[in-house]
Amino acid sequence: MKNQRKEQALKLHESVSFHNNLNKIPFSKLNEVERSLAMMLLIHVKEKGSDLIEFSASDLKSKLPGNYTEQQFKTLVQGLHDHFFNIDFETVAQMQDGTVEVDYHHLFNHFTIVFTDATKKIVKAVRLQVNPPFLYIVNDLVKCFTTFELREFCLVQGKYAKDIYRLLKQYKSTGEAYFDWQGFIELLGIGDKSIAYIENKVLKRAVLELSRNIELETPPRPAFRNLAYEKIREEHTRGRPVKGIRFTFEPEQKKTRKTPKAAAPKAQGVKTLFTAEKQRRRSSK
Repeated sequence: MKNQRKEQALKLHESVSFHNNLNKIPFSKLNEVERSLAMMLLIHVKEKGSDLIEFSASDLKSKLPGNYTEQQFKTLVQGLHDHFFNIDFETVAQMQDGTVEVDYHHLFNHFTIVFTDATKKIVKAVRLQVNPPFLYIVNDLVKCFTTFELREFCLVQGKYAKDIYRLLKQYKSTGEAYFDWQGFIELLGIGDKSIAYIENKVLKRAVLELSRNIELETPPRPAFRNLAYEKIREEHTRGRPVKGIRFTFEPEQKKTRKTPKAAAPKAQGVKTLFTAEKQRRRSSK
């Protein structure tokens, strides 16, 4: 049991890597700090198999931005449990007799909060164990995977900006990402909001945040260079509703020869192209 309960010291320079299926998981119920804490935990969950892993409260608190009281940290840990580790995942199987079986699982088999005493006021540690059906999500680094610097992720401000950062890093070598509009807003947990609200309160703010220089290197650099987005509208449908969104940015890895970009639907109807530079010029007027 002692071998299973290994205390893991988190290091901010380490990277988080996970199967791209994790990007299909909506983090919408998590607040900004809970998103950072979830990614911290994923660092040491990967490649540990189904071992029970222990994280000390002192290590977790030392890596979070700001100072937390014992009560605030307890609320944070309990919120992470309620909002993320209780999410149901489903696996669908087609049977020979034509029936379909849908199994529901949790990403983690165990989420244990260890308190210092019976009053349960002070968190001492957190223990996690990956549910076997989902080991591949955090353990297998196959051809399609996402990797990014934890520190950079933590420095990004705003829950929507963090989610878009996580989604776009999957395409860091191509510099282009296309998402179905409905699936995109569901992943971000935006809900039933107007296009204008999503444009002004989510997309523009996120692009500005991901385009600002982050004090991570010398000289500072943005998470994405020349980041812009374009809403793709239906061409022959009344009202031309938005059907998708395309993000473009400077690829992180330069290619030695020109190769065609991954196929993406051509822009149809009215284009709305927004860049951080354009927004700054508008703000300065």
